[in-house]
Order: sequence, then structure tokens, then C-alpha cells
Amino acid sequence: MPDHLETAVTIKAVPATSVSPKQLKEENVVTSILVVEDSWLTRRVICKILRAEGYETLEASCGPEALEILSLAKDRTQTPNCMLLDLLM
Repeated sequence: MPDHLETAVTIKAVPATSVSPKQLKEENVVTSILVVEDSWLTRRVICKILRAEGYETLEASCGPEALEILSLAKDRTQTPNCMLLDLLM
């Protein structure tokens, strides 16, 4: 068995509704995603793709950092709408 496994991942951000993130912003609806990933390069690439699709991103390198970001959100408008997690950190 190999010492490590390599995985290629293709990411395409697709809004859950037929309304684009730009249209949601015009209606003052924040579409933010908290990306939790220990690899800084992977995290940066994911956030760049999401921002290009019109999403706001928050970044955390580990679970405790993500929890701190969530605890600092003052109200629901600052809480991310979605979290993208790396399960094998």
C-alpha cells in the first residue's frame, strides 16, 4: 500500500438557487462560505474559485480556528451561510 494517496478534485461552485450571488448581493443577502482546510494552498485555491463565482469567503486552517470565527460573528448577518470542511486534517 502506498505511503500516501493523491486525490485530484475538481471544484465548481453552483448556487443552491437559480439566483446568482450577484443578484443576492443586490438584495442585501450575504452569501458567505467558511472554508476550513489545513493546506494553505488548497484553501487559497478554493477561496479564489468561490470569490470568482461571487461568494464572500472566510478562511480557517483548523477546527478550533473555525469555531473562533463562528463565535466572533456578532449576529446572523455575519455568520457564514455555508461551511466547506476538510474532514482529514
